Amino acid sequence: RNTSGVKNRQPLSKVIVCASENLVLNDELAGLIKDELNVEKLEILHNADEFVSYSLKPQLKTLGPKYGKYLGKIREFLDSSNSSEIVSKVRAGEVVSFSIGDQVIELSKDDLLISLVNKEGFSSSSNGKITVVLDTTLTEDLIEKGNINEFVSKVQNLRKDSGLNVTDHIEIKLQGDEKYIDLVLREKSDLSKTLLADKIERGSEGEFNVSMSPQHDLSIYITKV
Repeated sequence: RNTSGVKNRQPLSKVIVCASENLVLNDELAGLIKDELNVEKLEILHNADEFVSYSLKPQLKTLGPKYGKYLGKIREFLDSSNSSEIVSKVRAGEVVSFSIGDQVIELSKDDLLISLVNKEGFSSSSNGKITVVLDTTLTEDLIEKGNINEFVSKVQNLRKDSGLNVTDHIEIKLQGDEKYIDLVLREKSDLSKTLLADKIERGSEGEFNVSMSPQHDLSIYITKV
């Protein structure tokens, strides 16, 4: 999420956990992961190639002393090869061999600098054994859920900054972005319970207020009941 710039409050459709060895998660642990990551689905796969590619460069510390004059040709080989196949082999402990003239070049995992390259719509991270991929494509439904989460956070912070107790009931009035207001009013039943709000309606009066700007042109007013 940090590298992709997607806030934690923005729900995502799924997280994919890719591991070469069998990985089994019980329902409780899978549910905990989904809740903590704010994703709707969790998938476990053996291969991450569908979601990521790799950038390969020579590790100069190990290859320099062995094949110094061939480093340029090694770079060319890595650039023109199937990076996923090479990564799969070296991570399995195998050696990748090829020839430059009469010289046989052998590359192991320690001879390579391996970087993940995210394919469009995905963000990933890997420790070499497990690759975790987030599907960062946002549907209209996910965006709306994220906006509701942002709204809840703004109201809760406004309550706190205004010195209200967590048990105090409030009234909420909204002014500005009509599309956002329509969304909030559509979710009014659940939001009223979450925020202890006896009323949520259009208006511009209240004891305390805050703006959703710069994300949205929406002003929120609350009054202690």
